[in-house]
Amino acid sequence: FDIVFGTHVAWGRPDLNGVLDVILDRYGNPLNSRGGHAMLLVGYNKTAPIPYFIFKNSWGTTRGNLGYYYLSYDYIREYAKYGYIVNQRRDDFV
Repeated sequence: FDIVFGTHVAWGRPDLNGVLDVILDRYGNPLNSRGGHAMLLVGYNKTAPIPYFIFKNSWGTTRGNLGYYYLSYDYIREYAKYGYIVNQRRDDFV
């Protein structure tokens, strides 16, 4: 199933593996959201040093990793807003 995912936006630069993680302020608190965004959840990597989910974004292939973004499990726990499963088959739209 495809999963449409909505999140609060509070990310900065990705780590060396391209993973966006929670950024903490000088007091150790997660940064406040600067808005929201929706993407399509397409996969995950639970064996990486920082486990992450893989999202396909709508901003084109020049952003992120050829249009994909990697958000850490901790980022999802902190900032996730919603997720909807799209359970209609693709051939239903023909």
